Amino acid sequence: MTLPSCALFLLLVTLVGTQPLSSSCAMCLDLAGRATRQGTETEDQTKQRVLNAASFYSGDDKTEYINEVNCHWKKYYGDANQPHPQSLQSTCADTGKCPIEWQTSPSSFTLVDITNSTSNYRATCTMPNIILLHHTVTPTVDDTIETLNQRGLSVQYIVALNGTVYQQVRDFHRARHAGVGAWREIHDVNSNSAGIEIVNTGDQPFPQKQVEAVIALVAMLKNRWHVDDHYISGHSDISPERKDDPSGYFPWSSLYNELSIFPDLFNSSLSDTRQNRVIIGGNVTYTSERLSKVQTDLIQLGYTHLNLPLGSYDNNTADVFEAFNRHFAPEIFKKESIDPANQETVHYESNKYWYGISQERLDKLLSYS
Repeated sequence: MTLPSCALFLLLVTLVGTQPLSSSCAMCLDLAGRATRQGTETEDQTKQRVLNAASFYSGDDKTEYINEVNCHWKKYYGDANQPHPQSLQSTCADTGKCPIEWQTSPSSFTLVDITNSTSNYRATCTMPNIILLHHTVTPTVDDTIETLNQRGLSVQYIVALNGTVYQQVRDFHRARHAGVGAWREIHDVNSNSAGIEIVNTGDQPFPQKQVEAVIALVAMLKNRWHVDDHYISGHSDISPERKDDPSGYFPWSSLYNELSIFPDLFNSSLSDTRQNRVIIGGNVTYTSERLSKVQTDLIQLGYTHLNLPLGSYDNNTADVFEAFNRHFAPEIFKKESIDPANQETVHYESNKYWYGISQERLDKLLSYS
C-alpha cells in the first residue's frame, strides 16, 4: 500500500519498532490522519477527499479502506476535528483496527474485559450512534452472563451493583441486545448501538455507586462515538410494547444533569396539581386534534417503532405514553413491581396516561432539537 505523508511514515516506523503493525492498522492510521478538515472544506468535502485516497490502495485493501470510511466516518471526522483532537492510535484502537491496548483507559470506573465470555456477536461494522440502557432482571453479573449465553444474546457492557463495569463485546462489534425496535431513523438498533446492561431486578432502586459508574460509562461512550444527546435511550424507548427497562427506578435526571444534557429539562414551572393533571387517558375528554399533535410530536422526538394512528388512543399510543413517562416524567410514574407468581413486571394503567408534566417535558425536548 502507498502511505501519504512523511509524518505518518515516521509514526508508523515508531509504532512498528514497538510491536508488529497489521496492514489494517496502518490503513486506519492513514485514514484517520486524512480526516482533519482542510481550509474551508465542508464535512462532505472532507469525506470525499478521504474516499479519493482509496486510489492509494488496491484489491482487498482498497475495499477495506472504503468500507471503513463509510462505516465509522462520524468517528474519524469527529475525533480529528474536535477542539482537542484524539490521537490517531486511540481512534484506530476504538474502531478495532489497531491494538486494543492503544485505547484510552477509563479513569473514573474499573473496566474488566470479559470478551471471552461470549461468541454471540457479529464482527461486522457497528457504529454506536445510540447508547442503549437496559436492566438485567438477573441479580448478579454471573447470572446475567449465564442468561445472555443461554438465550444467544450479548451486550457491550454490564454494570455491577458495586459499579464495576464488564465489557462483554467490543463497541465495534454487533452485539445482540436490542431486538426488534427503532429510534428515530434507526431500525437496526443492534448495528447502531452500544448496549449497557445494568444489574437490577427491575423492582428496586439502583445503588449510587452503580449509577455513578453508568453515568461515567455513558460519558465515555458519548465522547468516544460522538453520540447526540437525543440518542441516549432506554430499551423501552425503542420497543415500548414489549420492554420496560430500565425501570422507573433508574434516575435519568441524574444522568442528564451530571452530563449537562438538556439543561433545565427536569425543572418544572407547573404546580403539583398541573403536573399531575391527566390530559389524555382514563375518563378525560380530549379532542382527536390534541391527541394527534402529541402523537406527531412523539414520533418527531424518536418514538418511530410503533404505528401510532393519529387521533386514536390505542394500545400502541398507550405503550409509548408509558415509555415516555418512565424516562422523562418520574414525578407521575408509578414505579414497577414484580408479580411473585410469574416474575412478570406489573404495569399500572395510570402510567399510560398523558399528563401536564408529560406535555411540558415533551415540549422542552423538542426545543432542544
